[in-house]
Amino acid sequence: MLPIRLPIITFLLLGLFPFSITSQTDGDALFDTSFVHEIRFSSPNPNLLGELVQIWNSSPFGEPPYVPAGVQVDGVAMDSIGVRIKGNLSSFNAKKPLKIDFNQYRPEQQYDGIKKINLLNADLDPAFQRDMLGYLLFRLAGVKASRVAYARVYFNNMFNGLYIMVEQVDRGFLQDRFSTDDGVLYKNKTCNLEVESGENTLEHYQNMMQAASLNGTAFRNAIEQVLDTDAFLRFFLIEHFIDARDNPLDVGCNFYLYHEPKTGLNTWIPWDLNYAFFGGNNFALTYPGENIVFQKMMLTPHYRARYLNLACEMMEYLFTNERIHPLIDQAANLARPALVGDPHFTNLALFETDVATLKNFISTRRSEFLSDLASEPYTCPALTPVVASQAVSINEIVTSSDSTSSISDPAGGFPDWIELYNNSSDTIHLDDYYLSHDRDFLKQWPFPTGTRINPGSYLIVWADRDLDEPGLHTNFKLDKAGGELILSHENFSLIDTMTYGPQTTNVAYARVPNGTGPFVHQAATFAQANAVMSHQTQPDMQDWSVFPNPVTNTLVIKTNRALTADVILFDLFSNRVAFTPLTNGFTELNISALPPGVYQVVLQGTGRVEGKLVVKVN
Repeated sequence: MLPIRLPIITFLLLGLFPFSITSQTDGDALFDTSFVHEIRFSSPNPNLLGELVQIWNSSPFGEPPYVPAGVQVDGVAMDSIGVRIKGNLSSFNAKKPLKIDFNQYRPEQQYDGIKKINLLNADLDPAFQRDMLGYLLFRLAGVKASRVAYARVYFNNMFNGLYIMVEQVDRGFLQDRFSTDDGVLYKNKTCNLEVESGENTLEHYQNMMQAASLNGTAFRNAIEQVLDTDAFLRFFLIEHFIDARDNPLDVGCNFYLYHEPKTGLNTWIPWDLNYAFFGGNNFALTYPGENIVFQKMMLTPHYRARYLNLACEMMEYLFTNERIHPLIDQAANLARPALVGDPHFTNLALFETDVATLKNFISTRRSEFLSDLASEPYTCPALTPVVASQAVSINEIVTSSDSTSSISDPAGGFPDWIELYNNSSDTIHLDDYYLSHDRDFLKQWPFPTGTRINPGSYLIVWADRDLDEPGLHTNFKLDKAGGELILSHENFSLIDTMTYGPQTTNVAYARVPNGTGPFVHQAATFAQANAVMSHQTQPDMQDWSVFPNPVTNTLVIKTNRALTADVILFDLFSNRVAFTPLTNGFTELNISALPPGVYQVVLQGTGRVEGKLVVKVN
């Protein structure tokens, strides 16, 4: 039986429910799923779409050449982009799927840091969201997968319909999700594996297949050296749940594979999900499918148990109507008005019916998985209780460091670093916890199995992508210009989050008081308690003031000296909720939008705290 459901401290549905905090990842604006985007192609040829179709008709089966055109994406104009028809079976639909290459004719041209996007026509998908839901579930499960969003597409101001935008798996994708983009990226599109980028060799794939030819302990030892086994099991668990057709599970096609040189491991990346969620195949939870490696794992007790345990966990926090049905509804609410006027989609009644069918599919698959778990037989272990919010806090960060800091990692370098602090009286094991700097992918970097932090102790994580070096090293760096950092649990509970603005080399951004206070700039206190340093003076109450207190609408901040500083307002959870510059010792801050409560006013000069006061908002 499944364990008792744990309370969710904070649950964020990624992608369709984005954070309301600053992001630092390329493509976040383009793949913002809170609205339907607009893409307008322009060309001197009034029949640009007809030209694309003619070229597609006359081209060999595969990839027709690009055609130059102009484009406006959400009102931002770009010229000399490439556009072509893409896809295999889906390209025979009257609404042609498209690919845009922003830098096809201008090598440095990008949009929001993105070079290529795919525009899918939702072939055979009346609910118009199967690709979108599939990629989202992969990301929620911790699988590195493309981002998606909706877009209305026009050709020379003629509406051609609603499309699903899908992020291209390319070197930009790799740089965002892996420690480096200079490994080998393979693509299997028509059941033939080809090198997409990197060294022209099939060696890494062949090594994985060679490992799969072994048995028992020899198989386990060999496969761990060439495959990210946990990510692989998550990949195939989602493949099973969404009943993926024309995919690695049933025909062995339509996926990417990336060999990351720093770890030496291969990672599977999903692709082409428009034939998922239809039912009919009803793949059982442990159906061996067409993948030799997965077949061998299901015959190996260690991996079979891990796979079933992952299934138990996801049955609790992901494979539920409560989690997935709202995603379906929100996508439908975006697509419904956008489909009005779509010349290729006129049956809105069928749309509504298929949305209901998709929901029913989720309910049915959950029931089937529960039955499969019961028939194993396999008893789901109790989930590890999730620690309370800020039981472990993000206590201090340095986003830029050099040799003058005297703080080096075990390999002698001077990378970005993150300090965690255990505020609790218990030793906290960080299995099933993650650090991320990306709101769209909470499960960016998992803590290695066995990582723990003792009560009242510190844990240093190096944010430098150097996964092959000793110590704890993330697969991402911190952006000196500003960003976010998130500590979360497997079930999406947020343990701690923080945002930060521009940082200074070798200057820390740290919680004061230690572990619980708001963030201030100060000299680094590496693996030590943060405190207001001796050069950071706190003015006497007569030196500055805030009034009125309590306050309802406008807070006045005044100092008795001509001070230029920042005034930052923090709530009791150390979240920065308001900001204004102080010039010549005076400023006003509109707080009318804040909920009633107690807040801390921090007066912060360049690299130092000038003072702190408490204010009550009515």
